[in-house]
Amino acid sequence: MRLDNFSTTTPQGYDTGYESRLDVENIFDVIESKSSNHRPFLRNDKGVITIDFGDPIMDPESNQSSQSLTGTIRTEPPSPRQRFRQIDLDLSYQGISDVNALSNLKQFTRINLSYNQINDIEPLGLLKQLTHIRLDHNQIKDISAFADLSRLELINIENNEVADISALSSLGRLKTLALSDNNIKDISPLAKLFLVSYLYLNNNEISDISALKQVGCLAYFNTLDLSYNQISDISVLANLTELRSLSLRRNQISDVSALSELTNLTEAYLGYNQISDIRPLANLKNLLWLSLKGNPVNANDIAWLQEQLPECNICFGDDCCD
Repeated sequence: MRLDNFSTTTPQGYDTGYESRLDVENIFDVIESKSSNHRPFLRNDKGVITIDFGDPIMDPESNQSSQSLTGTIRTEPPSPRQRFRQIDLDLSYQGISDVNALSNLKQFTRINLSYNQINDIEPLGLLKQLTHIRLDHNQIKDISAFADLSRLELINIENNEVADISALSSLGRLKTLALSDNNIKDISPLAKLFLVSYLYLNNNEISDISALKQVGCLAYFNTLDLSYNQISDISVLANLTELRSLSLRRNQISDVSALSELTNLTEAYLGYNQISDIRPLANLKNLLWLSLKGNPVNANDIAWLQEQLPECNICFGDDCCD
């Protein structure tokens, strides 16, 4: 599906310089679809506007998805009494391939374009107010459009075809970064993202994680997923002492001594590696869940570790998850 003539309008005679401070009470004509029987759902929740198209746009005559969507968001100058904090646009699952029309929506702060057929996101580089963007499950290779979106705090580009993530290196406000299921090998552009708390890099082609020594500025790092990669050396993880959740499933790890420093961990997924010495894990007194399935660990060692970590559910046998 193509998006046609998506725009925002303001009453004649008003300056549009207020675009990032729109008034909740003055969104009219909220994005009329080509199909007269399909109008988006508009929700106002304490100053947060959400525009959600729900199910894919359907043509009532042919019962097929519409080929285009045309609409206008009409706005008035901001009221001193009430301004909304963010505008959310949900266009997920709409079969969209062309996002050129969205370049006009410069006041939007959150956009969900997941599960579409998008490969070119260059027009989104004009949306300078964006703080959250979801583009997972598309066909994107080039993310250079992100380079100037300095307000971004969350990016989800999982399940695409991205290899080069250098455009992310200057996005200092990022807190959540979901990059799973891509073609990434080099994660060095992440080294200066000091506010990152949640980082998902599973299902890529990563072998060197030395850049993580700086990511998250240590104190902020909460969740890290590096499953399904080609990692053998995890010594750098000893620096991430605030980690709560760690997933390293299906890598090539044999030495877990670095993990003994991660005393705040509450869950660790280490299944299907080459781990035989699990003594360093006995120091993780806050662990509630530990998966060691698929590793060459002696059953007696598992019993010993369970004694050291009585509050931890240790998963090891064939009847448990990774």
